[in-house]
Amino acid sequence: MNLKAASALEASLRRGTIAGVSGALGAGSFLMPSYGGRSLANVPATAAGLLGVSAPGIQPPADVCYWGDLGAPVRRVVLMLVDALGYLYLRPMLDDSRAGIWRQLADAGVFLPMTAICPSTTITSLATLMTGASPAEHGLLGYELWLRELGVLAEMLSLKPVYGAGQESLVSWGLDPARLLPVPTLAERLAAEGVASVGLVAGVHLDSPLSQALYRGAGRLAGYDDVGDLWQQLATLLETPPQRPELIMGYWGGLDTAIHLHGTRGGAWQAAWAAFTQAMARGLGTLSSRAREDTALIIMADHGFVDSPEDVAHDLDSDGGLRSACLVPPSGEARLAFLHAMGTQGLTRLYERLEADFAMLDAPVALKAGLFGPGAPADEAPARLGDLLAIARADHYLDRLDRRRRLRGRHGGLSPEEMLIPWLAVRLDA
Repeated sequence: MNLKAASALEASLRRGTIAGVSGALGAGSFLMPSYGGRSLANVPATAAGLLGVSAPGIQPPADVCYWGDLGAPVRRVVLMLVDALGYLYLRPMLDDSRAGIWRQLADAGVFLPMTAICPSTTITSLATLMTGASPAEHGLLGYELWLRELGVLAEMLSLKPVYGAGQESLVSWGLDPARLLPVPTLAERLAAEGVASVGLVAGVHLDSPLSQALYRGAGRLAGYDDVGDLWQQLATLLETPPQRPELIMGYWGGLDTAIHLHGTRGGAWQAAWAAFTQAMARGLGTLSSRAREDTALIIMADHGFVDSPEDVAHDLDSDGGLRSACLVPPSGEARLAFLHAMGTQGLTRLYERLEADFAMLDAPVALKAGLFGPGAPADEAPARLGDLLAIARADHYLDRLDRRRRLRGRHGGLSPEEMLIPWLAVRLDA
């Protein structure tokens, strides 16, 4: 593990700018996504390149420092996404005596920081990883989105109305999961290049509409029960020689759950990380030399996190002035909100209500400047972003439905804690 190289790259990422955005944000500790080759958006093309194929039409691969030392193309790439495992939290953990398997992998491969995308949230990151498209291109721009085509504020992970009773499904309203992504999936693109795709998904989400959309074109989807079963199923997959080049995509959300419920306090996220570490060590430890042959393992995250103290919440439900300034309810993320203003007076009131704790940015300007990535925006992207972005300073956030009383950690914003994510890549036959 080259700590000097990692530190130099982190410093460079912190200095990154986006013309037309960085200056407009003003004072504050904001870190820009580095879409040019040092971000999550560059991972799909990197995985394809490691398999010896190209996937035309997607964002370019990561800079060579992330994968150049892995050698010749491999037959298998395992891409394991650990939800919410921020780089600034993982890096100190690698010095812990319990981090043996992490240190072994990092010393044998490449361990570096890269940036999340904007916003730094799971739904947007999954859509980018599963398509190779930027957030602007695929249009799944946040956890909650105003879907003008259905006239509803929707929660995009479960595809349900935000203000519904919890049973309604947007699919029953007419949303076609097959059309949720307006771009081809990575599995579809790789299939055209002779590469098979396999998804390892939590069993409760295996048949969900979102999984159907994200893994469209994948040859196989397998559900797992817990983190131990995840690694056991992966080991079983690896023991079967692939008939053609293969990408295995795994996801684990236990760490993210612990962080949302407890934040950084109480040891909950550390316990979740330890459980993942133990399961990974057991799973990798059982692999035969045949299973390891020509196989690259990538472990990364979609975002980091920050604590969300209850006393800094800006409560949307009790702020009549904010509600009256909005044409539709605020959407996006609690720490990077999309605001649709009620005319010029609405814009003025939004600034008055929020600019003390949020950097206010013209949404069309941010989209054109590339805050949500390069490429032609999806047809619905401008309507979903609205007029203004409210980007949280420090630990501030917008709250609704009393979530502040049960959510102690959040993400979605542009702080270094949220935006810096780890990249660990290693050949298992090294």
